[in-house]
Amino acid sequence: MDWCWFFSVSLGSCVHKFTLDGTYVQRFGSETSAVFPQALSSPRGITAFPDTHHLLVADSHNDRLVVFDEYGEYQQMITSGIEYPESLAMNNRGEVFVAMTDRIGVFARQN
Repeated sequence: MDWCWFFSVSLGSCVHKFTLDGTYVQRFGSETSAVFPQALSSPRGITAFPDTHHLLVADSHNDRLVVFDEYGEYQQMITSGIEYPESLAMNNRGEVFVAMTDRIGVFARQN
């Protein structure tokens, strides 16, 4: 994978991908499909799993976390224990910290 920048855009309800020199590559998350039936709604935070290059997106208005691969293809959805996620962080053990309205949730990564 080439190095890229990813930005969550809450008003556009999507994620934008750019090359390091700022060239626009693609937009994803706003389109639905048979495997991704509900588009992102106000995504706020984003982080990447360094070993897989998968992206974890805080989908605030849908009360969920969504995993995409580096090409924007939907991989997984996490809803249990998630309420209005706003920002994300990850430590070197792969634990994910999710800032929500009134608390911070800590989730162990499961492959």
